Amino acid sequence: MTVEGLALRWAVMAMAPRTRRRLGAAVVVLLLGWLAAVAVVLLLAGSATAAGFDELDAAQRRRTFANLADPATGDRLGRAADQFGRAHELLANPLLAPVRLLPVVGRQVRAADDLAAAAADAAGIAEDATGELRRATAGPTPRGQARIDLLHRMGDTIRRSRARLARVDLGGEVALIGPLEDGRRRYGDARDDALEGLERAGAVVDGAARFLDGRTYLLLGANNAEMRAGSGMFLSASTLTTTDGDMTLGDVRPTQDLVLPAGVPVDDEVARNWPWLDTGRDFRNLGLTPRFPASAAIAARMWQDVPGGGPVDGVVALDVDALRGLLAVVGPVEVGGVRYTAQSVRQQLLHAQYLRFGRDQAARTDQVGQVARAVFDRIQQSRWEVEDMATALVDAAVGRHLLLWSSDRTEQAAWEHASVDGRLQDRSLAVSVVSRSANKLDWFVGASVTVEARTAPGGATTVRARITLDNRTPPGEPRYVAGPNAEGLAEGEYAGIVVVNAPGAATAVNLTGGQFETLAGTDGPTQVVGRYVRVARGARAVLELTFRLPAGVRSLVLEPTARVKPTEWRFGEKTWALEKRRTVNW
Repeated sequence: MTVEGLALRWAVMAMAPRTRRRLGAAVVVLLLGWLAAVAVVLLLAGSATAAGFDELDAAQRRRTFANLADPATGDRLGRAADQFGRAHELLANPLLAPVRLLPVVGRQVRAADDLAAAAADAAGIAEDATGELRRATAGPTPRGQARIDLLHRMGDTIRRSRARLARVDLGGEVALIGPLEDGRRRYGDARDDALEGLERAGAVVDGAARFLDGRTYLLLGANNAEMRAGSGMFLSASTLTTTDGDMTLGDVRPTQDLVLPAGVPVDDEVARNWPWLDTGRDFRNLGLTPRFPASAAIAARMWQDVPGGGPVDGVVALDVDALRGLLAVVGPVEVGGVRYTAQSVRQQLLHAQYLRFGRDQAARTDQVGQVARAVFDRIQQSRWEVEDMATALVDAAVGRHLLLWSSDRTEQAAWEHASVDGRLQDRSLAVSVVSRSANKLDWFVGASVTVEARTAPGGATTVRARITLDNRTPPGEPRYVAGPNAEGLAEGEYAGIVVVNAPGAATAVNLTGGQFETLAGTDGPTQVVGRYVRVARGARAVLELTFRLPAGVRSLVLEPTARVKPTEWRFGEKTWALEKRRTVNW
């Protein structure tokens, strides 16, 4: 013991017992006061952190471009950064200095401080990015080259924000306990997701700029009243040409007039699964697989052989619901004395036009094309908000109402990043109904799928799905809508092929019900089966699907099908009108 220590010990012992007791009580009081102050600081830090996350949740409640550009979102992100910054200041308070030196508790306090500082930095980065995007999109609607310049500015903002976020230090992660360990893991996962999302967004923006800078795409109009796998039937075709940010739509032609005398080469699996259809001759027989890249590549080859066609850089397919989203942004259009709005276009183009034109096929097809042309004209000439347009395009893409494919690898990568390419995943589960009625009854046919997954003790999972089709066609529909337009069918009867794409790792895939099997094999990364069904007016068809998944596979990716009245999916206690891709776990 040092001389100073001996002197202090002698001085304490020399005190009177009463004095020593008073000194001890004072020390206890001081210690309790310090502990109370530490507790208050920690509680305040926890409260500030919780408030910060509340603000973040509110800012992310609607993940749309319009929400990003909303000043209220920037305000929420700013408040979140302030709350996380306050938590960081509290955890760095000198009162906590002794606690920070402790071997176990101190590590937790230091980690909490690091996370609060990182959260404050991340929220600040997000606030800066939304402010830049809001300023970039403010002002007059961009036209021509200004559209490309805007996309480049957005890309710069995204890349700069990603670089800043990548440099944010989350601190140590060794030997953390309880909620702090969970919180750090969740924060790390969220940051990784944000970095990936920003990378994807940057690729999408760059791809859009390339697209507007000089491309010719084949534009296919899909009719949701007569469905294919993952899209409506392609009943019209045109070319969409971009030059210096401007878009030009060519003549819209009915695909019934574009059947080729000889077919072009098709995807091997499409040929193997559908050998009895002219997939390389007739545009209407494309879309038999949900894999849009396969159908688009065939369509591009076909267009080269169409009189007046030629080489194209890519293919875009859009349907009535895509037009509906665009009308919500640019406003109503009038064609042939009929006013089309976002509220009326579904009914007008998927049903009312058949009542108006009856069996006059040429007039009906021209009407659909003219509506599309009027919408594109308004995009070119009218004023609209960039954030609203971006949100409408994203909403159309997630529901497969807008699909894009490019022969250019860099551009195709952008469409893949944007999830607008229509590809399937190795864990996809898609249920499509390919119309074979030669009528327009998909507008009236409801589809639902109930899925259950049971995992055996060994780890393998058996998946069962009940697929139901309800034909709700009302009486009094014209023959063009309700038929009979195909041999053997009755008026109001629906005929189609239920096509199921199951995960590639699935075994013992079995689909029962309907009348007979039409296909069984592989389709890209999936297993595919199909059965022919007929459903009379007012009747129901039920099919049963079973397959097994190996141990370790504990999720499915449910795929939308672009039906205007979306397929209803049930899994466990959850039910969705499936308008976008969803992952389910068990």
